[in-house]
Amino acid sequence: MPGDWAVAACDVGQGDAVLVRDPERPEQVMLVDTGDDEAALETCLALFGVTRVALLVLSHDHRDHVGALGAVLSISEAALVPPESAENTGMPLAERVRRAGVTAVTGEIGMTGGSAPAAAGLGWEVLGPQPLESYPDENSTSLVLRVTVAGVSLLLLGDTGGPEQVPLMREGGRPTADVVKVAHHGSKNQAAGFYDVLGSRVALISVGAENRYGHPNPQLVDTITAAGNVVLRTDELGSVAITVRQGELGYWNAGRRSSAVLRSGTGTRKNSMSLCPAKPGKYR
Repeated sequence: MPGDWAVAACDVGQGDAVLVRDPERPEQVMLVDTGDDEAALETCLALFGVTRVALLVLSHDHRDHVGALGAVLSISEAALVPPESAENTGMPLAERVRRAGVTAVTGEIGMTGGSAPAAAGLGWEVLGPQPLESYPDENSTSLVLRVTVAGVSLLLLGDTGGPEQVPLMREGGRPTADVVKVAHHGSKNQAAGFYDVLGSRVALISVGAENRYGHPNPQLVDTITAAGNVVLRTDELGSVAITVRQGELGYWNAGRRSSAVLRSGTGTRKNSMSLCPAKPGKYR
C-alpha cells in the first residue's frame, strides 16, 4: 500500500466511506461517510493506518452512509453533518454525534475549512445542498464537497440525484474536479451532461458486489468513461487508494478480498499504474 496516498475509497460493500488526507500531514484525515459495516470500516482504517479522524463528514442520514458511525465516533475530533429532512423521524444525526462528545456543525453552501495554504495541503468547500425550507428526503440533503488535496481536486457528491445536480451546473459556475466520487453508487438518477462538464479524469464508484438496485447503472458507467474518466469501482477492485506524484495521478487497489488479505497478512498482486496528468480544477 503506498504510504503517500491522498484519497482512498474503502471497500464497505453497498455504501460509502472515503478517506482524504494531505500526504505531508498524514495525521490530519478526513473521513466522508462510514458505510453500514463496522468490521469492514475498521478493516479499511487499519489498512490505511488511520487511528484518528480530524473531520468526520456525514453526507446524509441513510444507513449505507452512517450505519457504522459507532465505529469512529470515539476517534473523531469534529463532524460536519447535513440538514435534517422530512424523511427522518428518529433522533437527528447531529444530536447522535453530539451525544458522543463530538462537535457537530451543519454544513452550508460556502462553508470552508482545512489547512493553509489549501493549494499545498487539504482544503474543502461545501457546494450543496441548496438551502430549502424543507427537504423531502435524505438524499436531497446530501452534502456536496469540493476538496483540494496535494494540488488536485476531488468532488464528493453523496447520494445526490439529477434535481440536486442541476443547480450545481447553473448557479455560481460549474464545478470542475480531477477526481469525482460518483453520486449514489452509480444510480441512473443523474443530471444529463453533468459528468461531461466536470473535466474529471478519475471516477470513484463505491458500490457493493451484491446489491438489488442494479448499481452502477451500465449506461452511466459508459457515459462517465466516454467523458474521459478511468472508472475505479470498489466492487471490482476492493479498497482503492489514489496517489499524486509530481502532478500525476495513480492508483493502488487491495483486491476484491480486501479484508481477508489484511486479516491473514498475506499479499496478493496489487495494481499500481499512472492514470493521467493532474489538472487542478476550478470552481467559478
